[in-house]
Amino acid sequence: MNRPIKNTTHLHGLYVITQAPRHICIARAALRGGARLIQLRDHGQPAEKLLEIAQELRQLTGEFDALFFVCDHVQVAQQVDADGVHLEWAKISLPDARQQWGTDRLLSTGANSIERAQAAQNAGANYLGVGPVFPTQTKKDAGDAIGFNGLGAIARAVSVPVAAIGGLNEANIAQVPTAMASVVSALADLPSEKQMEAMTRTLIEKLGTRP
Repeated sequence: MNRPIKNTTHLHGLYVITQAPRHICIARAALRGGARLIQLRDHGQPAEKLLEIAQELRQLTGEFDALFFVCDHVQVAQQVDADGVHLEWAKISLPDARQQWGTDRLLSTGANSIERAQAAQNAGANYLGVGPVFPTQTKKDAGDAIGFNGLGAIARAVSVPVAAIGGLNEANIAQVPTAMASVVSALADLPSEKQMEAMTRTLIEKLGTRP
């Protein structure tokens, strides 16, 4: 049975992307630290293993009343009753993904220009990851950094929630210009769950200090 989409306030705050091989560790620490949305990204796992990871993350996010997105794999998202699908490298168009995923579920994709953001919104995306705001090593094909000016311009050009992505960290996250979610995957670089949880709390606190 499909769960209803949570209040859109879940789309604001800290948005954490898990990374192999520490999906569960990252998610658990981030959720304990207050993250409201977890996204499973893993393009190297066979389908059966990815489904196992997704099932465990779905259970974890449910315990914390947080949203759970699956990157690219619409069928896996359907099998675990995820809240959203994020299209990144999927060999499927946004309209086709929307048709498969249904109209009552969140569908997101990336954008690095006003034109791409508006096109994605018109094609059925109801959430956008915008960036990279700063250079990032996490996604090597992310393209040129757009800065806060580019981020703000794109956010003003669309009506759907926007997540600031790429190169955001403890030093600059408070400068995100509007009440957007911020994708932070740097948790994977920290050696322990305790440090990941502490960093999550720090990032959330800094997000709360924005003008």
